[in-house]
Amino acid sequence: MLGTASAPAQAPIFRGFLFAVTKKQQNEHDQRDRQDRFLEAYERVGTISAGARAAGVDRRTAKRWIERDAAFRERFEEAQAKFKDYVKEHLIEQAERGNGPTWRFIAKHELPEVYGDEPRQSAPKRGQEADAKWEELERAAESDDVA
Repeated sequence: MLGTASAPAQAPIFRGFLFAVTKKQQNEHDQRDRQDRFLEAYERVGTISAGARAAGVDRRTAKRWIERDAAFRERFEEAQAKFKDYVKEHLIEQAERGNGPTWRFIAKHELPEVYGDEPRQSAPKRGQEADAKWEELERAAESDDVA
């Protein structure tokens, strides 16, 4: 139509030989790649800073993704849960080897009503193996094996 202003179509950029993608599509793909790298690193080390470094972005960018993107925030929360499970499993392994301070640390943070200074709400436990280990820890704490 003549005389009407319309948004210009995005010009395709060529990537490879057989297909073209728009600049917006490429940016979205690149951002998803960075987000994936961030989450993979976060699962291993549990810090936003390390995840951001692995993704090649500023930590403020990662924080912005978490705050503004509901789908990303959900994936981030899942990565947090996986990291917490990893840490708990490692602590349990240490405690099973007879590391008394580790038992006290776990008891204090997971059973604050018995061993902690202040009550706190515990995160939900995931995984059948981890649940079984926590039940074992709770039984030991109730029998005063952990002090």
